Amino acid sequence: MTGAVQTKSTTIRSRTSDLLSRSGLLIALVLLFVALALFAPNFLTSRNLLNVLRAVAFNGIIACGMTFMIIAGDIDVSVGSAVAWASSLLGVLAIQHHWPLVLAVAFVLLQGALIHAGAGYIRVRWSVPAFVVTLALFMALRGAARLITNAFPITPFPDSFNFWGGGYILEVIPVPVVIMAVVFLLFHFISVRTVYGRSVYAVGGNEESARLSGISVWRTRIVTFALLGFLSAFSGIILSSRIMSGSSNIAVGLEF
Repeated sequence: MTGAVQTKSTTIRSRTSDLLSRSGLLIALVLLFVALALFAPNFLTSRNLLNVLRAVAFNGIIACGMTFMIIAGDIDVSVGSAVAWASSLLGVLAIQHHWPLVLAVAFVLLQGALIHAGAGYIRVRWSVPAFVVTLALFMALRGAARLITNAFPITPFPDSFNFWGGGYILEVIPVPVVIMAVVFLLFHFISVRTVYGRSVYAVGGNEESARLSGISVWRTRIVTFALLGFLSAFSGIILSSRIMSGSSNIAVGLEF
């Protein structure tokens, strides 16, 4: 009888521990949400919640790519600098050099993916830890952004550009929130329905086993870097649309 009670108690503790390890962050978020709702009367208003979502949308877009990076067993500490570089480059091209805005946006997205793909190549070609590679990129991109802008915001963008960062759908839902939701759904599909998504999990779980099973570890890691670079540039563009300037001083500390 005593043994049965001890076994049951052990099972309960095990399940509780498993629940906390799997859902600890979600539980903490729910508790924080409840506390704010109790002590801040305006917290649960629709206006406040939409403002909070709009504020975190730029982080959420990048978080999708960072999730893949972490699952693959890597880390990137350069995303804040990549956002600032993308914003600064967009301002220089579209405002100072009078590029068509669509062309400038396309170029910024492309270079964001290529720069990070290059970092990914260095990571896999010479087995340099991702932290070291992206730390160098963190310093280089922030410095380059300040160099091309002289550390001053570049303005103004066309008024129509503000829609993507400061506009609303149906005059209620902020556009960045809709964009974040679309990116979330897209990356969920990639993670569970594509060969690449399964490869990311395999590489992060056991790189050697993934290689022996025929997965190209090099390609998987480089594509993961490139995706994060693309999303960082994309977030920089959306943030530029919100503040209506290209700035080297945005996204400071976003990496942490």
